[in-house]
Parts: sequence; structure tokens; C-alpha cells
Amino acid sequence: MSSTVLISRLNVCRCVTRSYTYKSVYHPDNLFPNSVGAFSRSSFFAKSNDNKNDDVEKFTGPIPIKKLTFNYSRSSGPGGQHVNTTNSKAEARFQIMTADWLPQDTKEQLFKKFRKQISRNGEIIVSCDESRYQMNNVKSCIEKIQNMIEVAQTPEEEKEEVTYSMDQVHRFHEKRLRKKKMRSTTKAMRNNFDFDS
Repeated sequence: MSSTVLISRLNVCRCVTRSYTYKSVYHPDNLFPNSVGAFSRSSFFAKSNDNKNDDVEKFTGPIPIKKLTFNYSRSSGPGGQHVNTTNSKAEARFQIMTADWLPQDTKEQLFKKFRKQISRNGEIIVSCDESRYQMNNVKSCIEKIQNMIEVAQTPEEEKEEVTYSMDQVHRFHEKRLRKKKMRSTTKAMRNNFDFDS
């Protein structure tokens, strides 16, 4: 074997082993250990225990980071020179309809409840620039998406109709008319006040 082939194989082996051994503290695998790797559809869904919605699937697993698209840009606001030199603002987005990790009911509720945060392409866009560190902003974006999914999955409470009896309605009207009469007498007294006497 020639020496160049041997050296190239050693370099490949060294790169492969290094990529598997060293990961920074801020690497997504270390920040979000449950969301990386192969996942099955069943690991993300659980049947609801509600009496009303017996057959409704709910998203229960961690959000798969590899299914999100991240963009980084300059952060706004105070921070001195650090703001001008680093791309610390994080923006996370994903297509709702192609998100195979979300149940269909949750997708519909996301469209219904968060339509102002959905682009024309059907993407949910969440951004964060609270921290000066990029990975903290990424983590905040993922937490915001998790909160949006939880809000979408909580069922809306049905409002009970308030019925008033006719006696209550008459009392409300009498009270309103009494207040109106008191206001008119107060204003009439102001107009009829005689300064000469």
C-alpha cells in the first residue's frame, strides 16, 4: 500500500472517531438528549384520557430537533459590540402539514390558534434573542414551540350560558335608572346654582 493511501485512511478514521467522541457542551445532542436520534411514531403519541376525547392522539414526546430548521442572525437591542459581531438571535421554523411527529388534530389546532405566527407557506416561525448565547436562544425557541403545542392540545372550556330571571332583569334596570336619575339631578344642580345669593 502506498503511503498516501494509508495516510488518507488514517485521516478519515481520525475524523470519524473525533466526530463521535467529542461534542461540545453546547452541542444539540447534549442540550436536548431526548430529542435526537431515530424515533418511532408511537413514541410521540399517546391516547388522551379525557372522557370526551377517547380517540384523540396527543403529542407527548420531545420535539425532534432534526425536523426543525434554524436560522441565525444578528440580535437587536443592547449588548454593545457583542451584538454587532455574533449571530445570537435564533429562529426556528417547521412545516405544520409535513410534520409527521404531530398528530393531525394538533396540526389543525395549531392552524386555528396560532394563525398569526404561521407564514403563507404553512410554517410556524418562532424567534428568540433574549440571551447573548445562540444555544440558549435555540433552547428558548424549542420551549416556545413546546408551549404552543401544549396550548393547541388543551381542549377549550365550554362556556355555560348565564340565564337571568325576569326579576333580576327588572332589578338591573331599576338600578340603572336610579343611577341615571342621580347623575341628571347632580348635573341639574350644577346648572341651577345661583352665585349672587
